[in-house]
Amino acid sequence: LRTSGSAGCTCDAFTSSSTVTNLVKALGGKVEALDGVVVASIGPKTTETALAAGLKVTVTADEATIPGLVQALEKHFREGGS
Repeated sequence: LRTSGSAGCTCDAFTSSSTVTNLVKALGGKVEALDGVVVASIGPKTTETALAAGLKVTVTADEATIPGLVQALEKHFREGGS
């Protein structure tokens, strides 16, 4: 498995708690592989799961929908986030 950072990815967007759990499992628990990557969450529950797994969540959508997540990411990058 290539980690996100090694693949040149700048953002990992999580749309559910299970996506967090599955990626952490695929990484063998080595969440530091996502250091330097914008971690975005679709909402508070997913953010809670990501934080509990040791991820550093950069963006949490206000509205727990795909459009809400996209809007939160657009705002983050528009405001100079990296």
